[in-house]
Amino acid sequence: MHVAAVSGNLPTMQELLRHTKKLSMKDRWGRTPLAEACYTSNYGLAKLLVSHAAELLLDTTDAANMMGQFAKQGNHEGIKTMLISGCDPNVRIAAIVGAFVIDDPVLSIAFNAPSQVANFDARTALHLAASEGNMVIAEALLRHTKKLSMKDRWGRTPLA
Repeated sequence: MHVAAVSGNLPTMQELLRHTKKLSMKDRWGRTPLAEACYTSNYGLAKLLVSHAAELLLDTTDAANMMGQFAKQGNHEGIKTMLISGCDPNVRIAAIVGAFVIDDPVLSIAFNAPSQVANFDARTALHLAASEGNMVIAEALLRHTKKLSMKDRWGRTPLA
């Protein structure tokens, strides 16, 4: 299932879904087929897996990082898939330096991030979408959050 998810092989995935109930097994890197489909932007496959009750099973840091990257890139399909998979849009992303996500706690501290799940800027995916001016992603995130008062290190909410 993992190989079909990464490669985007829809016919193989459909056949595998007819023969297995174990949709959320993790590979040696701790990713489920749904997580692999999201990481590799195979959203048609991801939606198919979600419709069969597959679970993402990412820890909050990984899920927040992925949503943060999608928000920064303007990847609406990625955000939608994460949200329908049950990811919490209110979790602060880990430290992002340039285009690289730092999800290692030691490196995060070295870059002034107080913990793995809160970066120096204290931003969420909604903060990033708003700062990039991506209204489509911001609207999708707004439909899934009630915490509009979360402030970044400058004291600004995503809507400020």
